[in-house]
Amino acid sequence: MQNKFSILFLILITNLFSITEDQRLQFERIKEVVFKKFHQNIIETKQAYRDSANSFLIDVITGATSSAPRNGFVMNINLPDTIVASEVEITTFVSTNNQNNWSSFDGYPINGPMDNTWESVANLSGLDLIFLDLDNSINWYTTGIVEASILYDQPDWNRLFFTQTPKYHPAEGDEFPIPENFLAELAYDFTEPGTVLDAYDIKGLYGAHSDNRLYYKIEYGDECCAFGDLFGPWYFYLIGVTNPISPYG
Repeated sequence: MQNKFSILFLILITNLFSITEDQRLQFERIKEVVFKKFHQNIIETKQAYRDSANSFLIDVITGATSSAPRNGFVMNINLPDTIVASEVEITTFVSTNNQNNWSSFDGYPINGPMDNTWESVANLSGLDLIFLDLDNSINWYTTGIVEASILYDQPDWNRLFFTQTPKYHPAEGDEFPIPENFLAELAYDFTEPGTVLDAYDIKGLYGAHSDNRLYYKIEYGDECCAFGDLFGPWYFYLIGVTNPISPYG
């Protein structure tokens, strides 16, 4: 997976071992290099956003509505002109059993390919209807893919992914790591099957949200990297969140 992520969280374990002064200075130099790279990546990413006239500088999904819970459950979302003009594809995920399982349904523009309102209809059956009768509630979220060469004038970025995420609401306190049924896919690999060895670094990126937190999961490749002792070599995989229209990032 191409590593185009900015950095939000950097976790360095500094207090678990007794280290010498030379080791501490080496550790500080490592942190300095990592944070410089962090800052450089964040600036480059924000610049790419701001240099584009058709970037995600407005809400990607401008409105979301649905029918009452039922078979033939209808979900509508509104998209801005820049997204609709970028060869958008929409998929909606629906759960009738408190987000334990999800079913997917394709979205389509209501009044032609350039219409701003897209619709998905969840035709439920079997256990979905049983759970719906018992609980009478539905959870849903939408994902989309757009063409980067149209939206950003960045053909090397291929197809770009945007998504909502499930809301994580454990019954009692926080369960960590978060169960996978609360995680939405945030990125994926465009390489063709069979063209990349299994032993490569990042295979998947997933996320969820609560009232006041964002959660992420990175799935690593099998046997991708040779790790050293406490002082390296290390491999840092870091996720960044930035607001491209905020002066504070």
